[in-house]
Amino acid sequence: ATAAKYIRMWSGGRIEVFLIDRGTEFVSCPMSNLVLGGSKTLADITVSYDNLTKRHGVKIDLEADLELNDPKILQGFTDHDYVGIFQYDSPGADKICSGVKFVHFEDVAAMTALNRPGTARSGLATQYVERKKKPKLVEKASFHPKVSEITADTLGIIVYQEHVLRIFTDVAGFAPATADSLRKKIAKKWGDETIGKERENFIKGAMEMWGPEGKMRPKGVEAMTEKVAGKIMDAITFFGSYGFNKSHATAYGIIAYWGMWLKIKYPLEFYWALLKNEPDRLRVQQIAKDAKKHGIELLPPDVSVSGKDFTIDGKRKAIRGSLVDIKGVGEAASAAIMKDQPYSSFTDFLKRVERRKVHKGVITALAKAGALDELLPNTRWFIENIEKVWTALGRVGPDDADFQKLLKASGSRPGYTDEERMLMAASVNPLAFGKHPVDAYSDFIAKHVKPPIASMSDEDFFTAYHNKGCWVIGVIVEVKYNQVGDFHTGPAPSDSEKARMGWGKRYANVNVEDVGGKQNRIKVDTEIFDDYREIVDSGVGTAVILHASVNKKFENMRAHFLVDLEQYRKKIEKGEELNLWEKIIHGEHPSMTWPWGTPAKAHERQFNFRFYN
Repeated sequence: ATAAKYIRMWSGGRIEVFLIDRGTEFVSCPMSNLVLGGSKTLADITVSYDNLTKRHGVKIDLEADLELNDPKILQGFTDHDYVGIFQYDSPGADKICSGVKFVHFEDVAAMTALNRPGTARSGLATQYVERKKKPKLVEKASFHPKVSEITADTLGIIVYQEHVLRIFTDVAGFAPATADSLRKKIAKKWGDETIGKERENFIKGAMEMWGPEGKMRPKGVEAMTEKVAGKIMDAITFFGSYGFNKSHATAYGIIAYWGMWLKIKYPLEFYWALLKNEPDRLRVQQIAKDAKKHGIELLPPDVSVSGKDFTIDGKRKAIRGSLVDIKGVGEAASAAIMKDQPYSSFTDFLKRVERRKVHKGVITALAKAGALDELLPNTRWFIENIEKVWTALGRVGPDDADFQKLLKASGSRPGYTDEERMLMAASVNPLAFGKHPVDAYSDFIAKHVKPPIASMSDEDFFTAYHNKGCWVIGVIVEVKYNQVGDFHTGPAPSDSEKARMGWGKRYANVNVEDVGGKQNRIKVDTEIFDDYREIVDSGVGTAVILHASVNKKFENMRAHFLVDLEQYRKKIEKGEELNLWEKIIHGEHPSMTWPWGTPAKAHERQFNFRFYN
């Protein structure tokens, strides 16, 4: 069975299988909404599985043959190796799972359920993590042995809707239909009046079942009290409103587990499938960077071997970029190139490809992407002299001795530096040699960015910089625009209050990822939004340098100013005038030239604690 065919639900050691058609129909499956949520991941898993079967002859029934408590796979979850893992590949999951040690599959299912906005805000996820770290807290927080038995799989915390149902039926003696009806009311947050009426019934039923004279209470088991029963109902009312369906959480967890199994056991096929099915340019770069961390080499496209999709080079344990993904090439040109592969030289390439489809623009894009590096003596010279080369080619043809001499002579000219090579490739090739977008600027940053740069990927980042300012370099991965008043609740403010609040003013929450792969939300507030709107509007993929204050409690940041890294680089390259913030980044802070009087006073003022640290 292949991964896309089945979803398995785990309950008390029992396995239930629902068949899912690979096409558009769902057969014998009451969870179509669940499956649609993971359909892309299932497609990735299917492609990866089929490829490893083809390449290695491996035939594994993911339903029957996988050990769900494999320590190596669970360690992947503990290590936060979440790129490409369904339900876990997000800053929210990374935060919620901080400090959690995954020791069995139930942890995967539970953390999947807890990774929801509501549970994060309610403190439910925090309680679970604390109990994972300190098991004694489970005993201290126990309501009653029967409730502890029902919630044993989640350390005594009411996480799943199934927990709520069982407490209603097994603790208070409610009929299943009544229990389900009340569960729905709690989930939809019906008012205190409605829930309050049922609270009395719950306490009464719990006392009849588990009180001093309770008909279900065995000898030796402590009796339920009205106070404890009331606390149980209060916990259900609060936590039950955030409850997640266990069967869904388990099925989601299974998909996540399959992905982690493939990532750890067959990383080459796993990353190849992710890259092959990913349409977003920035996301491709993120996946490629993670692949490099796992020892997967990422190679630029090559006209002699690349296809329309990413391809696997088994001998080099590498993934090679596709021709179609090069901006300016397209499917028609790619098909024409693939038709006559491989090519022994650039002349051979020019003679055999269909030049109507593989025209000057296509060849220029191929050269920029690095796809002609094995055929050209000097890629830089070729790109910079494409008009001259093309004119000569049109006049005399690729076999002409003078044309060949022209190409050969270029070999002695200066070529691209590594940084220039990456910047050029990144302009047309989403793979960009598997580097993070900021990596392309590493030499430039070393020479022209003077303030110390903080690493958001450091574990103690928020502790070290709490209530301080810091410099950050990263790439924008998400932008959300808002205006003051969007989230206001209650009566509308008065006109004077609106004026004080700045009602209607625009701001943005921008997610920025640094070279370590860590993403943080940075608020571009109303006071500076208009000044930096052009950078914010440039959107996903823009490399930025920014200065921001840090808040540990909410794990977010507030920007003071932003600089477009590429625009700054171009200004330096062309010798153009820098703006104030660019001058500061360049080491030209006004305080550096002010006559402070003494070296001690100069150092104190130039390295102001609040500004630089």
